[in-house]
Parts: sequence; C-alpha cells; structure tokens
Amino acid sequence: MIWTDYRARVVEALRGSRRPGETLTLSFAGGSDAGRTVRIAGVPRLEPGSQYLVFLDDAPARPVPAAGWGQGIFRLGRSGADEAFVSLDGERLTVGREGVLARARAAAPPASQSLAAPIARNADGTPAVLGLAAPRTSAAASPRSASRAEIRRFVRGSFGGRPAAAQTP
Repeated sequence: MIWTDYRARVVEALRGSRRPGETLTLSFAGGSDAGRTVRIAGVPRLEPGSQYLVFLDDAPARPVPAAGWGQGIFRLGRSGADEAFVSLDGERLTVGREGVLARARAAAPPASQSLAAPIARNADGTPAVLGLAAPRTSAAASPRSASRAEIRRFVRGSFGGRPAAAQTP
C-alpha cells in the first residue's frame, strides 16, 4: 500500500496533548510512488500551504487520520470579510439555530451550470438516472460562519453553556 505523508505544524490545539509549534505527520492511504498511483475513494488530499481544522483520530492504521474520514477536516478560507472553515465537500462550519455548531451546504449551482455529460452510465451505455431529493429551501437567514472562539468553546465542551455532547446533531 502506498501512503501519503503530510507534515503539519500545530497552530493551536483545542483539545488533547498537542502543543503549538509541534510538527505532526499525518498519513493518508493512497498516493504516488515510483510511477505507480493508488487512489482510494473518500480519502481526501490536502493542499500544501493551506490551514486546516482537523479533528484527529489517533487510532493506528486508519486510511485517514481524521474523525469520519474527510468529515473531520475543515479548510480555513474566507467568507466575505470573515474567516470560514469549510469541509472538503464544500460545507461551511456554522453556528445554526439555537447556537449549535453545524455544517451548512452552499447553494446548488443554477440548472444552466449543470454537467454537460452524465456522470455515470449503465452497462448498456445509457446515462444512469439518479433519484435525487428536491433541494431544501428556507426563508430563514442562512447561518453565519462559526468563529474560532465558538469552535474552541464547542470542542472544549462549553459551547452555549451546555456540554458539547448535547450539541451534536
């Protein structure tokens, strides 16, 4: 098996024994070596130079060293003038109703920007039809991005004055 090792410097540890400035090696299954490439569905690839919020899973020999594979990895970016943590599948880490930490999917692109070709074909070559649920819409204001301070409080168990376990959706 080929593994890709990323060297990461801890900027801030929200929980556990990691220390700022400490260097970690995060090993992900798959990658390229000696002209051979192995890709594993669901295993994310990180961008060197980017900043991430990673909920580490320290169990040995996992294909992804984060909780829930890529679900436990959020890239730091910008949402307008504010910082925003965005999951690798495009969901912002937000403060939702009742002040809970949640993931919010960005709006779907307009139909005019849909794929020009089918993404899957049946064995006979015809386009595969996917049964997709209608998108959920809401008149309520979209949730705002979670701040670093709110993420700290959530991870440390003091978010909204309630234990973190009570905050999980």
